[in-house]
Amino acid sequence: MHESHRLLLTSLVATCLAGCTLRPVEPGETTHEPICFSVHFEVDGDPGERNPRRRRSRYVLEANRDLRVIRGTSAHAQTYPPFVNQLSHAQFHALFRHAVDHELLVEPTSPNAEAPREVDDGIDGNVIYRVAINLNGKWNQYATTPGESPPTVQLLAGLIDAVEAVPSPWRIEP
Repeated sequence: MHESHRLLLTSLVATCLAGCTLRPVEPGETTHEPICFSVHFEVDGDPGERNPRRRRSRYVLEANRDLRVIRGTSAHAQTYPPFVNQLSHAQFHALFRHAVDHELLVEPTSPNAEAPREVDDGIDGNVIYRVAINLNGKWNQYATTPGESPPTVQLLAGLIDAVEAVPSPWRIEP
């Protein structure tokens, strides 16, 4: 199965398990929290890298605000990450607003990213971000690099911040 298809399939299953209800949400809407919003974010980088924005990892933010994370050599599309933290309503809403305001939810792909693609991970040591975002059952899935999509880097930073709030062994040192 194609890597990006596995990511989407895992995302769909996780969202169904989270029990989302559907309601349309438009950019600029002032809703306090989305009814069904989830993020699956893979950093395809060096498993030994210390910088969390470049280290191989997988973040799954579920609609119930649970954050699951796995890092290093075990982080791949076939592994469902363990629970790490439950985001506060404010943290969850901030990630949701960021995704909406920066059009990371626009289908089929955001203006800041390319469609899912296979990339030679060794080219110039590039890190690839593979992202699947769900809002009310509509998915946007794309692959990009840190340099191509600053809004995607900021989305990852929000996920990393939520992990850093957790004590060791999950604490990421800069």
